Amino acid sequence: RGPIKQHMLTFIDMKVDYIDDFKETLTKVAEVNRGKLLHIIVPSTEERVSEYFGFKDKDLPKTVIADMGSDSGAGMKKYMFDEVEHTYENLIAFENDFLAGSLKPSLKSADSKPGDMTGAVKVITGEKFEKEVIKGGKDVLLEFYAPWCGHCKSLAPKWDELGEKFKDIKTIMIAKMDATANEIDHPDINVKGFPTIFFIPNEGEPSQYEGAREVDDFVKYLQTHATAPFELEGG
Repeated sequence: RGPIKQHMLTFIDMKVDYIDDFKETLTKVAEVNRGKLLHIIVPSTEERVSEYFGFKDKDLPKTVIADMGSDSGAGMKKYMFDEVEHTYENLIAFENDFLAGSLKPSLKSADSKPGDMTGAVKVITGEKFEKEVIKGGKDVLLEFYAPWCGHCKSLAPKWDELGEKFKDIKTIMIAKMDATANEIDHPDINVKGFPTIFFIPNEGEPSQYEGAREVDDFVKYLQTHATAPFELEGG
């Protein structure tokens, strides 16, 4: 892995009739910020990479800057090029805005559903993370999971049981997020594997839960770390 962690990726069908002019434009752009950004052309045949970024063949060409992370250990952030025309001027302006820190990362989110917040375990989407978790006025124990993850499937019934225990506690929320369908941008939350569990105290700094994964372990953790006292039914 090279020292340049910011990559500008352009996805294109290499068979289009304007490919030579397109590549010439990208080459000129690359010369301007050489050493600051790594410029890569991704052929549309790289289907898995295109799918990861959410690009379909009919939408190409598409360009995205992938920031592979800083020294703080933050995960990759994506910045989408929103202009229709891939002109030299538009691409240079896009890169310069990124390098100046004036762009916001593009975050994917599943569609929020009316029932997401009605169950014992609340379902958090990327678009509702700020409102429901960061500014929701509660302590939140949030599981980041992947639908295909075996450990997540093993945890699911315990997480549901935990949710039932705390469903009547107004100051605490037990929640989950499908991290394959949702992305968040928070400096203190970095999800590298599944399941990853974070405790986000009301108006406090998030911390990763590193303890055992039995229901009683989660209860004891919350009894110790909750910002407001609570009493569970049955003691």
